[in-house]
Amino acid sequence: MKINSITLTDYRNHTGEHKFDFLPGINLLLGKNGAGKSSILEALGLALFNAGTRDNLRDAVNFNTKTATILIEFEGNDENIYEVEKKIGTNSNLKLRLKGEKYERQSTESTEKKIRELCGINSNSESIFKNVISAYQNQLTGIFLDTPTKRTNTFNQIFDTQIYRDIVDGYAKKAVEKYQLSKRDTETILNENKLNLKDENELKIDYSEIEKNKIACQEQLSGVNKNITELEIDKNKLIELKNNIDQAKNNLKNVTLLLEKENFTLNEATLRLEESKAAIQVVYESEKGYNTYIDISNKIREISSIITSLERKDKENSDFQKQVNIYESEKVRLTEAVRKDSENRIEKLISESKLKQEIQSTNDEILKKQKKILIVNSDLQDISHKFSELNEIINGIKNYSVSLSNDKVRLDEKKMNLLNISDIETSIKEMEEILELLSKKQFKKQKVEGSISSVKARIKDNDEAADQLKTGICPFLKEQCQNISSGSSEKDYFINKAKILQSELSELNSELQDFSTIDRERDDAQKELGAIRLNKAKTEKNLLDVQVLEAKITETEKNVEIANLKFTNFLNNFKDSEFYKDGIRDFDSVSEYLTNEINLKISQKDTLSHLIDSDKVKLINLETEDKKLIKFISQLDININESEIKIGDYEKKAKELKSKIDILILEIEPLEQLRKQRRDHNAIQEENKIYYNNYIKYKVKADELEKNKEAILIIEKSMKNFQNEYLEINEELQNMMTNFSEDKFDEILNSHKILQIERDGLNKKIATFEHQLIEKFKEIESNLILKKKTLDLEERISIYLKKLELAEMFRDKLKSTGKLVASRMLEKIQNMATESYRRISNRNDKILWVNNDSDSYQVILDNSTNRRKFEQLSGGEQVSVAIALRSAMASYLTKTNFAIFDEPTNNLDSERKSALSESLTEILKNLKQAIIVTHDESFREMASNVIRV
Repeated sequence: MKINSITLTDYRNHTGEHKFDFLPGINLLLGKNGAGKSSILEALGLALFNAGTRDNLRDAVNFNTKTATILIEFEGNDENIYEVEKKIGTNSNLKLRLKGEKYERQSTESTEKKIRELCGINSNSESIFKNVISAYQNQLTGIFLDTPTKRTNTFNQIFDTQIYRDIVDGYAKKAVEKYQLSKRDTETILNENKLNLKDENELKIDYSEIEKNKIACQEQLSGVNKNITELEIDKNKLIELKNNIDQAKNNLKNVTLLLEKENFTLNEATLRLEESKAAIQVVYESEKGYNTYIDISNKIREISSIITSLERKDKENSDFQKQVNIYESEKVRLTEAVRKDSENRIEKLISESKLKQEIQSTNDEILKKQKKILIVNSDLQDISHKFSELNEIINGIKNYSVSLSNDKVRLDEKKMNLLNISDIETSIKEMEEILELLSKKQFKKQKVEGSISSVKARIKDNDEAADQLKTGICPFLKEQCQNISSGSSEKDYFINKAKILQSELSELNSELQDFSTIDRERDDAQKELGAIRLNKAKTEKNLLDVQVLEAKITETEKNVEIANLKFTNFLNNFKDSEFYKDGIRDFDSVSEYLTNEINLKISQKDTLSHLIDSDKVKLINLETEDKKLIKFISQLDININESEIKIGDYEKKAKELKSKIDILILEIEPLEQLRKQRRDHNAIQEENKIYYNNYIKYKVKADELEKNKEAILIIEKSMKNFQNEYLEINEELQNMMTNFSEDKFDEILNSHKILQIERDGLNKKIATFEHQLIEKFKEIESNLILKKKTLDLEERISIYLKKLELAEMFRDKLKSTGKLVASRMLEKIQNMATESYRRISNRNDKILWVNNDSDSYQVILDNSTNRRKFEQLSGGEQVSVAIALRSAMASYLTKTNFAIFDEPTNNLDSERKSALSESLTEILKNLKQAIIVTHDESFREMASNVIRV
C-alpha cells in the first residue's frame, strides 16, 4: 500500500482543513514538539487500522467544533486509488470508495474488513499497526525490553494466539460441562432399568425344566455335534494354515514394494548429497568475493565519513572567503576616506596601491600554479587508477580463461557418460507393460487353480451321490431321482458325469501347466525394472551435472566477454592519443603508455613546484616593501591614524582568514579523489555482490552434506532389514506349504457334510419340543433386551467418561498449542530478521527468538561463540536487531510494504542515533513508502519528501 495524502479537518490542534501530501520512498514529517506531527500518525492509524487514540476519542475533536474529519487517499494492494473518510463526534461513521466514485453504503465492520484487505493485513490490524508497521515514541526497542508478562500480552495479540486460551475457557469448558450433565442423566435412566430387570438364573431354571422332555434327542445330537466339532477343529486348522499361506504371499509382495520404495528414497537422498557437494564448491568459489564484498562495504563507510568531514570544511572555507571579501570592501572604504583627508599622501598611496597590485598579481600566479598542480595530481591519480584497472582486467581474463578450459574438459567427460533418458523411459514403460501382462496371467493362474479345486469337489460329490443313489431312489425324499429317470441306469449316469468332470479337470491342469513359470518371470521382470529405474536416476543426476556445468561455462564465457568489453571500453579512454591512433591494442603496449604518462605528470608537478617556490620568495620581498611604505605613510599624517589602525586591523583579520583558507584548501584537496574512490569501491562492491549472494544462498545447503550422508546410511540399513524380512517370510511360506494338503482338506469337508446331514435329521425330531419353549424364550428375550439396554447405558456412561477425559485432554493440549504456533512463526521471522540484520551490520550473527516456559518472547543475538539477550546488547545493536525483527514481522504478517516511525531519536544517545540512521537507510529502501515523524533534522539527507508541520 502507499499513502498519497491525508486531510485533517478540526482534528486535535489542526483547526480548519489541513492537507499533507506524501510521496513514494521516505517522507519526513518535520516540526517542533506540539506542532501536531503525532496527531497525523494517530489519524492514519485510527482511520485505516482502527488503532484508537491516546486518550478519549471525543477529545480528538477540536475544542470549538462538534465533528472532526479524517480523509485519506491511498493506493491499495490491488493498485487502485481509494479514499477513506472517518468522522468523529456528531454523526460518527467510516466510509470507503474508489477515487472519483460515490461512497458505498456498508456496515462499519465490512468497511474495516475491506480496508484491512487493501492494506495487506488479515486480522489484528490495531496491534500490528502499533507494534509492527509503526513504532510509537520510545517503542522502537521498547517492546523487546518489556517484562515477560507485557511481552507475552503484546505478541500474543500480534500473532493472534490468544484465541487458543479463549477456546480453553469457552468452548472446551462448555463441552466438559455438557458431557458431565449427559452422564448424570444417563445414570438416572440406568438405575430405573436395573429395578425392572429380572433374575437371569431364575429364568434359566424355568427354561431347563421345559428342556427335560427333549434331553434324549439332544444326547444323541450331542454325539453328532462332538464329531462335527472335532472335524471343524481339523477343518479350521487347515483353513487357518491356508489363510496363513495367503497372508505370507501378501507379506512377500508388500516387502517387495517396500524395497522398491526404499530404493527410490535412496536415489533421492543420493541426489541431495550431490547437491550439497555442488553447493560446497559454489561456497568455496564465492568465499573470496564474499569477503571482498564485506571489506569494500567497510571501506565505503570509512570513506563516506571522511567525505562528510571534508564537505563541512569546504563550507567553512566558503564562509571564510565571504568574510575576507567583507574585510577587503571595508578597507577600500576607509582608504578612500584617508585619501580625501590627506591630499598630500596621494602619491604615496598610489605607490602603495601599485605595490599591493603586484603582491596580488604574485599571489594570483602562485594560486594558478597551485591549481595546475592540483590538475596534474588529479591526472596522475586518474592514470594510476587506470593502470590498476588495466591490471585487474588482465588478471580477470586470465583467470576466467583457465576456469573455462577446465569446465569444458569436465563437461566433455560428463557428456561421454550420459545415456539417452528417452530410451530409458521407453524401456521402463515397456517393462511396466510386461509386468502388467504378467500380473494378468498370474490372476488367470489363480482363477484356473480355483476352477481345479471346484472340479475336484464336484468329482467327489459325484462319487458320493453315485454311492447313495445306487437304487435310483433319493434317500431323503424317498422317491425316484429325477436326474436319472430318463431310462439309462444310475451307474451309466454317474460314469458319464465322472468322465465329463475328469475331462474338464485334464483341460484345466493342461492350462495350469502353461503358467508354471509365471512367478519366476514376474520376479525377473521386477528386478530388471528396478535396475532400469536405477540407471534412470543415475542418468538424471549426470544430466543435472551437465546442466550445471553448461550454466557455469555460459556464465564464465559471459564474464570473459565482459572482461574483454571492459578492456575495449578501457581503450576508449585514449581515443585522442597518438597511442590509440597507432592501432596498438596489446596489454604490454597499453601498460608502457600509462607508465610514460605517469612519469610525464610527475615531471610537470616538479617543475611547477620550483616555480611556486620562486614566486613565494618574490612575494616575501614585496610584502616587506609594502610594510615599510605603510609605516612611512602612517608617520606623514597623525590625523588619519585612527583610520589607518582600522585598515591595519581589517588587513590582519583578512590575512588570518586567508591563512585559514590556505590550510582548508590543502585539507579539502583530497575531496574529489575520495568521492571518486568511493564510486570505484561501489563498483567493486557491485561486481562482488553476486559472490556474496551465492555464498549466502548455498551455505546452508553445503552444511547439510553430513546430514545427507547419514540419511543414505539409514536408508541402506532399512533396505537390508527389508531384505532379511523377505528371506524370513519366504522360508516360513515354504515350511507352511509342506504341511498343507488339498486332498486331506477335501476329505475333511466331505466327512463334515455327511455329519451335518445326520444332525439335520435329529434337529427335525427335536423341533416338536421347541414350541413349548417359545413363550419362556420370549420372556428371557425381553429380559435380555432390557439387560442389553442396561449394558448400552453403561457403555454410554463409559463413552461419556471417555469424552470427558478427551475433552479435558483437549483443553490441556490446547493450552500449549498457542506457544507451539507462536514458536513456528517465530522461527520463520527470526530467519528473515537474521538476513536483514546481516545486511545492516555486515556481521554473520544470528537472531534467535525464543518463547518457552522460562523465556517469554526473549530475543537473543548468537555469534557462534556466545549468546546475549536483547537487554545485554549495545544501543546500536538493539536498534539494528529491533528494526530487523519489525521488518521481518511486517513482511511475514502483512503485505503493506509500508512503515511509520514516531520520534525515533527521542532519548537516544549518539551511538543509537547513528545505528538507527544506518539501519533505517538499509531497511526502508526496500519498502514502497515510509513516514518518519520527528523534530530532529538528522534524517533530512535520507528523505525524498520533507513535510514541515
